[in-house]
Amino acid sequence: MKILVNDIVEFAGLKNKSFTLGEGMNIIEGLNESGKSTILGFIKFVLYGFSRRAPGEELDERERYLSWTGRRAAGSITVSARGKLWRVEREGIMQTTRGGRESYVENTVKIIDAETGAEEKTDLCPGEFLLGIPAAVFSSTCHVAQSNLGGIDSEKVGSSIENLLFSADEKINAERAADILERARRSLLYKNERGGLIFDLRAERNSLHNRLTQAAAAARDIVRKEALAGEYQRQAEEIKKELEELEAAWENSEVVHVLDKFDALRRLEGRVDELEQTRRELEADSFPGGLCPDRQYAARLETLSRELTAAEGSLMRAEAELLKLEAAVPYDEEKLKIAEYLTKNAAGGVEGALCSYRMLKKSAASPKTAGLLLLILGGVAAAAALPAIFASLVTAGIIAAAAGSAALAGGIFALTLSTKRRRALSDYLALLGMSTDPGEDKLTEHLKGCFEAAESARQYGIALEARRGVVEVCQKKLTELREDCRAELTKLGFEDGENLTSALSEAAGLVSKFCAARESLEIKIENLKSEIISSREYLMKFDEAALRRRAETLPEVEPMTSEEYKRRRAELMLAQKAAEDKKNEIERQLIALEHTTENPRRLTLQLEQLTNRLSEAELQYDAIRLAEEALAEATGQLRRWVTPKLKSKAGELLGKLTGGKYKDIGVGEDLSVTINAGGFTRPLAVMSGGTKDTAYISLRLALTSLLCPDGAPLLIDEGLSQLDDVRAANLISMLLSWCEEQGGQCLIFTCHRRESELAGNRAKHIVI
Repeated sequence: MKILVNDIVEFAGLKNKSFTLGEGMNIIEGLNESGKSTILGFIKFVLYGFSRRAPGEELDERERYLSWTGRRAAGSITVSARGKLWRVEREGIMQTTRGGRESYVENTVKIIDAETGAEEKTDLCPGEFLLGIPAAVFSSTCHVAQSNLGGIDSEKVGSSIENLLFSADEKINAERAADILERARRSLLYKNERGGLIFDLRAERNSLHNRLTQAAAAARDIVRKEALAGEYQRQAEEIKKELEELEAAWENSEVVHVLDKFDALRRLEGRVDELEQTRRELEADSFPGGLCPDRQYAARLETLSRELTAAEGSLMRAEAELLKLEAAVPYDEEKLKIAEYLTKNAAGGVEGALCSYRMLKKSAASPKTAGLLLLILGGVAAAAALPAIFASLVTAGIIAAAAGSAALAGGIFALTLSTKRRRALSDYLALLGMSTDPGEDKLTEHLKGCFEAAESARQYGIALEARRGVVEVCQKKLTELREDCRAELTKLGFEDGENLTSALSEAAGLVSKFCAARESLEIKIENLKSEIISSREYLMKFDEAALRRRAETLPEVEPMTSEEYKRRRAELMLAQKAAEDKKNEIERQLIALEHTTENPRRLTLQLEQLTNRLSEAELQYDAIRLAEEALAEATGQLRRWVTPKLKSKAGELLGKLTGGKYKDIGVGEDLSVTINAGGFTRPLAVMSGGTKDTAYISLRLALTSLLCPDGAPLLIDEGLSQLDDVRAANLISMLLSWCEEQGGQCLIFTCHRRESELAGNRAKHIVI
């Protein structure tokens, strides 16, 4: 098989990329992280899909290669194999389930004939169909991932080698064949002879004798049960006939019953007419003018009665509070008059009155003091004048006497003026309600009391007016309510009276009684109408005239009520069901007996057939034992024969790669590798990294030529990185020869220029 075209739709970090490959050696060169390993992974994905996570790996292939944006892997490769061109398509996507979990689903896996466009129908995956090897063998031979030259699955590869050499088809597993033979042997007979088909057949043969004995007894039981089933069948038929007679009698009785319902309907209709007439008379005669009050009207009368009572009570309370307020005057009339005088004649309130008081008191005190001083001085001057005259000081005496007289006259005048001013102060204090001068502090307190009385009088007046307004509002509301009550009572025929409250209560009682009587009539009428509607719906399906004509021709039948008919019918149906149930039970028992009862002839035939089967099974058991022994011998010979061939081919390739330094390679049955160096056999693990890679490349090429005789592409990802220039040149040269001489194909993925320079023009170069 050769890969010709890679078309990557979406894979890891690559999207919408296409690569055309040559049929021989192809060197795909690119920097690290450019997508070389991704292309190699894409080829494996298309051929085999994603494999599960291997032990020790951090990520599985799905997590590594699903696209970074759409969580999708899709694309195709075009290959030549089996003499045709094929296009292999594969698409997988990660979907989110309803539970929120992610699930990987492959929507497309197709193998298409590129020339005809026809899809190949096969149960194999594309890699197994085109290469003939499973995914594990592919990864261990022609697919060399980065730093994994030694990653060979010895169990899978060894099994494929064994199968290929044993059957010429690597899909046939010799171990599986041996396992199938062992399971077939166990299915026939266990080693302890306590299970298997042969053991079961022997047990079954022994049970046939018991079945023959039971068959005769079951046959006699069948005859007895068949007779009993016939008796129950006869009873059921007789009950059925009696049921038919009962149905006929009930049908005649039902005619009479339906006609009775027609008569009852007429009576109901007449009763409805009577009740409606009574209702009309009640509505016409109860109140004047044909008034028909309802429950709401009665409720309105009761509401008016309550409101009237409440309004009268409110008015009485308001008038009582007004009288109480008028009787309780909260101030002193004398103090109020003083405050009114001061407000009218003295500006400034308390301070103004005090200022006048101070001025009057001061003016009364000053003349009195001056008068007293003048009187004292006048007396002294007069007393001094007499001695002066007697002492012949006439002029001085006259002057002293004149001055004393003047002083006395002035003192008398000052005292007279002081007396007038004290009288004016007393009059002012009398106006203020004080008989004597109390002093400024007490006068201040007295004046404040007067003005407080004035404020109380003002507040009292406001409260009085407010209370009178409340009385007026209550009177107005009571008047309006009385007018409304009289209007409603007039509608009901009541005469105007003084006790409106009792009249309203009486009127409400009459209206309630009227409403109760009318509602009772309406309920009766509605109930009767419902019965009439129900009867009419029931009788609608009957023709009354036809039923009456039929009733004239009916024979005299004993009346039957519906309950009697239902009871008798239920009894007959229960009896019929009991007879049928017993018959059915016996028939089921007969069916069971017929299924379990066997005649001797049939049992004899079964015994003969069972004996033949037992003989065949014993022959098969012997044949399987011989086949197991032969297969074990053949498998051992094949393993001993294939190892030298694989050793020879791998040694030849290793000698070419190492320039003849190492050409003797040992390959164990588990594909473990050893190298003969200097006459000593050494395990490959002790050799250098380059020698290890060279040895594993040789083993992979040998395995590929053995397992893929039709050819398979060799895919190497950085497989030459540990080889020196000489061995790298030998490997490139050998691979070129393999491609050119044997028609092979090789894809080398590298980040170095060395491989391209070594291959030159003999390889196709692709730079990504």
